[in-house]
Amino acid sequence: MNRVLILCFLSFSGFCASIDEPQKLIEEWQSCQLESPLGLKCLETKRQVITLHDYVDLLQRNPQQMGLDIMSVQNQLTKLQVQEKPDPTRVKVLQDELAGMLATVGWLESPK
Repeated sequence: MNRVLILCFLSFSGFCASIDEPQKLIEEWQSCQLESPLGLKCLETKRQVITLHDYVDLLQRNPQQMGLDIMSVQNQLTKLQVQEKPDPTRVKVLQDELAGMLATVGWLESPK
């Protein structure tokens, strides 16, 4: 639930790199640590980095669970989207969460 709240807040803040670009997010966080670690931009970036860390940790500890979580978010999103009047905020939160999870898998599992 914490991840959903963090993603919801960050999706409206517009202050930092998106979690669906993990490398850029980490670089931004490192940069803001040097400039103004207590600034709003840095605090928001830190929250996204924590969420990214949670995804990385889950993927490394239990890849099958990460896959199940991805499918769960996809199912929730599908159920919302077929409703007559889906909650656009909830749809956005789930889309952002799914994008972050998929980006993390792609970032760590793709050959480079």
